[in-house]
Amino acid sequence: MRSYIVQGLILTCLAAPVLAQDTSSGAQTPTTTNQAQLANQQALLLRYGTRLTEAAQKYQLFNKLTALATPDQLDTIHKLRISPSQAMDLLKAFQDNMPKGTLDKDAMAALRRNITPKAEQILGADQFDLFIGLVPSPQQTEAARNILKSVAATPEGIAAKQASDDLSKSLSDDQRRFLQPFLDLMNDPGTPAKAPAPSKRPVKGSPASRMLVYLKKTSLGDTYAEVYPESNFSEYLAHRYRLSGADPAVVSNLSNTEGLPVRVLGTLKDDQLNLANNSLSGPPSLLAVSGDYTAWRGRMPAKVTSANPPTVTLNLGRGQAANATLDLQTDAERQGVAQHSNGADFMLTGTALTGADGKITLCDLEFADWRPATSQVAAAAVVQGSEDFLEHAANSFLNGHSDMFGGTSGNVRFFVSDIGTTLMGCQPGQVRLYGRVACTHTGLDVLGANAEVVCSASMVKGRLQLTPVPGSMQIRVDYPLYGAMPASWTANLERIAGSQYSSGISLPVTDAFSKQILDNGVLVQSQLDGLQMATQPTGDRRTALVSLAAPVPAGSTSAAVDILRNRVAAPGEFTLAVSEDTINNTIKLKLPPMLPIVRPIPEQYRKQGGASLNEVEIPELDVSFSKGQFVINNCVINVHWSFGPFSGVEPGARFKGTASVVGTGNPAKIGLRLHVDQLDFLSTRITGLAPNEQQELKDKLIKGMQEFTLELPPPPDIMVNLLSPQTRLVLTGAGGSADPSELLIHGRLDP
Repeated sequence: MRSYIVQGLILTCLAAPVLAQDTSSGAQTPTTTNQAQLANQQALLLRYGTRLTEAAQKYQLFNKLTALATPDQLDTIHKLRISPSQAMDLLKAFQDNMPKGTLDKDAMAALRRNITPKAEQILGADQFDLFIGLVPSPQQTEAARNILKSVAATPEGIAAKQASDDLSKSLSDDQRRFLQPFLDLMNDPGTPAKAPAPSKRPVKGSPASRMLVYLKKTSLGDTYAEVYPESNFSEYLAHRYRLSGADPAVVSNLSNTEGLPVRVLGTLKDDQLNLANNSLSGPPSLLAVSGDYTAWRGRMPAKVTSANPPTVTLNLGRGQAANATLDLQTDAERQGVAQHSNGADFMLTGTALTGADGKITLCDLEFADWRPATSQVAAAAVVQGSEDFLEHAANSFLNGHSDMFGGTSGNVRFFVSDIGTTLMGCQPGQVRLYGRVACTHTGLDVLGANAEVVCSASMVKGRLQLTPVPGSMQIRVDYPLYGAMPASWTANLERIAGSQYSSGISLPVTDAFSKQILDNGVLVQSQLDGLQMATQPTGDRRTALVSLAAPVPAGSTSAAVDILRNRVAAPGEFTLAVSEDTINNTIKLKLPPMLPIVRPIPEQYRKQGGASLNEVEIPELDVSFSKGQFVINNCVINVHWSFGPFSGVEPGARFKGTASVVGTGNPAKIGLRLHVDQLDFLSTRITGLAPNEQQELKDKLIKGMQEFTLELPPPPDIMVNLLSPQTRLVLTGAGGSADPSELLIHGRLDP
């Protein structure tokens, strides 16, 4: 818990001069920097951050600074409550009143005089008195400086100082003034610190595992291992690791500025990837991926389909599947296939290498038993969203409300570059919210950090209630140096935020489309208010699922269905599944007032033997929904015609059959495709013909009806203003499901 105080010490002693720079509209115009210069500056800044991280970790710099907090300051943490809005107001007040030049005693005294009345007004008298108690004493400030001096005198500190000097030479005057406190951390060496002695009890390391990383080389020749969510579906954030235990010559040959995919065997700790020693009994620790292959890694339900060669069918989620040949390299992998070759589904983790011909080879395998999660609910309708659909929704919100997620002051820009939701690392009923925060100065990235929190998720009267799980907040600075905030720090942040944090947020979910649903009679308000939520974390972002289920009306005898059975048809989409009973109840309510139904005849079918067929009239229609399709029990069709000055209505035909729902296109055009089981003519003009003529005409008419898709009126665009003024729901397809009997409507967010 003392670490929070240390954070304040560091900010006050070291970072405060940064805020003292003039970042108003009258700040110095930055020197023009081309892309090559900027890339070199970023590489130098990253090298300095890496060197600084190595020194801080080896000599336990942050632990030593942590010990400086007093018991009174720790006690203050428990009592202090500052809301996010108050914190922003305080930060702005400090920025507006920060004196220029060196922060000596006189400058600090002036700052305190200026800030005191404003801080007391923002916090209130009681909280202000507590806040003042957190200000570090001169003795604490001096002790912090001495700790930094001791690390600066070590070989690692000297290397960091050299990297700092190299970076400083590349910066403009304006950039150098802004970064000076950071550049000076290792500037004043004192008595060298000693690294803590190794533990007498040997610590057993975690077993090495295979991973897919990209070895990326900076313009300075430094190489890092990077993991991307785009290629590793068991991750949701990009991460950069330092390499340890690798031959520099080999690493250099397996990396480039874009990043080359490499299969590695090693262990992870903080920001470091420790490679395992090469073993004669297995493949080497570093395995390059051929340039003819694309590579990705994931955790997927699978089923063995062939023993020789060993082949599996992979369930990639969102309606996608693929066959893959297994590359069995170890006894454990061969035993895993043998144990799961009984035809049952199992969970398979592996690296997929996809060739130019589309064939997949799966390697670096891990096997696990698997039983899919289920949730049986008597539901009138179910809405399901894939994790990438939720990701799209989160970023639509970011793009639509960019003013809420950043700010600029002179040459300094602070912004949230990414927000998202994931089920990774969550229990059922939880979601993880995360975001990336960045800061730039004159276009140079000077800070990058990730923040995340796990929330319990539930539906309350049509609103999504997200309540943070205490202790789940994580904050990690990863550029230019690695600095995961200890749990004690984040716990203190949670306490300071108080009730505003713990109560969570409530977001409207049904507002965007409730009017259309209620007007169509699909659901009533009580069903929308009674939405139930279920989540399915799977360890892979492609197969994770969030479902919202509307309960059946009171008194309904509808059977329960599995609302976690994946109905999503394509990446980035959502699916609405409407039950058979719900559709039939809607038909009974809405169809009778619509009769007779009159529709214009398509232009290409109007001219018939000199007469004009203008409209089709349906005066009688008895239809129901069963086993995923509409059943037409009775349909009477009349034809409106005209011939010169004459016009009339000719009895047409009565038929029975079925109609399947189809939807194709972008956006999809939804229609009905008929299958006629029985057709009888009603027109005396036709019934008076010879039987063979009637049959010939009947066959031609049935063929035409079955080849012609009856397009339904396009639904109106459903704007989702909660996300952004431009975001809308767009239909991408439709179809039926026989078991369970449901009408499936697929869609996506656009843009």
